[in-house]
Amino acid sequence: MQTQSFQRLAQLAFTISIIAIMTGLFRSTPPQELFQNSDKVGHIAGFMILTLSGYYALPKTLTKLFILALILLAIGSEYAQASFLPARYFSLQDMFANLSGILLAGIIIKICHSAKSKPH
Repeated sequence: MQTQSFQRLAQLAFTISIIAIMTGLFRSTPPQELFQNSDKVGHIAGFMILTLSGYYALPKTLTKLFILALILLAIGSEYAQASFLPARYFSLQDMFANLSGILLAGIIIKICHSAKSKPH
């Protein structure tokens, strides 16, 4: 069972990550590369944080729907950028980076759950 303060922190992180992801999605131009493949690191980190924070912020009854929505966002966002933003383009690598962030978050969640359930 989560403490109320932990859930509030997760809700704040979830809200901030939604704003960050949406800001990144709807920028008219891609962000500047800080280092080679820095955009891929951003995609992975953004979707990982969004997944982790949403998992802990939202009611457990919404988990499957939430994960489905994230997968659709991870894939659909690349199509949306190519369709609606002239300076942006579809990137299969970005789409896989988005999906990788979701997968990494799932692995972290599984590890945390199995660590909690092990007797000491």
